[in-house]
Amino acid sequence: MDEDDVPPPLRKRLDWEKVFRAIPVGKARLIRSEDAYYTTVRQALKRFQEKGIFTNYGIRTRKIGDARKCYIINSRKS
Repeated sequence: MDEDDVPPPLRKRLDWEKVFRAIPVGKARLIRSEDAYYTTVRQALKRFQEKGIFTNYGIRTRKIGDARKCYIINSRKS
């Protein structure tokens, strides 16, 4: 099979550091399931937190029907 015959990835690769840094303190950002699975978001945040970065951030997920919404929260609380 030729390399050009391989279909492109379904999701675009996100620069997680930019995504996290763009969230102001006390605010949250919605990550749609079309952009990234909630497990991917959770793993990305965990990797940063193990390095001591973004320690005041958290993840919340909600399932609405068949769709799962993932919120990244930059908490005021440390």
